[in-house]
Amino acid sequence: MVVEVWDEGEGMPVVKGEDFNACNGRGLLLMTQLVRDWGTRPTSEGGKVIWSKFAR
Repeated sequence: MVVEVWDEGEGMPVVKGEDFNACNGRGLLLMTQLVRDWGTRPTSEGGKVIWSKFAR
């Protein structure tokens, strides 16, 4: 199964290390633990699509 989300921001996502005091920035770290593969691709409208492949 592949899940995609669109993000209008121009910056590319960066997986950050664990920071138990942070209020944000945990999404990609969590995603890397749950999915088989993930990546990004730019869109012609601007922004990017972030996709992830889940194991069955």
